[in-house]
Amino acid sequence: MNRELIYKNKISETYYDPDNRVISYIYSGIMNRKITEVQLRAALDFLEDKTVYGIYLDIRYLMGSFLKLFEYLQKVYYPFMLVHGLCCKVIIVSDDLITSHLTELLYDMLCDLGIKARVFKNPTEAEKWLDEVLAKKLPSE
Repeated sequence: MNRELIYKNKISETYYDPDNRVISYIYSGIMNRKITEVQLRAALDFLEDKTVYGIYLDIRYLMGSFLKLFEYLQKVYYPFMLVHGLCCKVIIVSDDLITSHLTELLYDMLCDLGIKARVFKNPTEAEKWLDEVLAKKLPSE
């Protein structure tokens, strides 16, 4: 992936790959809803005039609950992303029980919205799946 850093805070980094039209979020630290909402708004501002086909979300090193973000994700974030072309999302997780449970809820939300999603514990496998899905999307332009 050719990734350009577009946002960074104390718990995460956000990248955009203009070649594959993928936005990546990599988290490390204790979840903070306010900080994460600022990050997501910054990503939406950055993507205002861009297409994004995929999301790469690495939460292996995230601690705590992100349940309070679900309303924002469902009402603001994903509707925006769908208008800008989103078709798939990959989520990389650890064995943490809280994260695993919340990831199941997030997976269900994505499926309900018509977004292809897969959950992995291995980033290499996640990137491979994402590349396969995007390969079907990118040539059709």
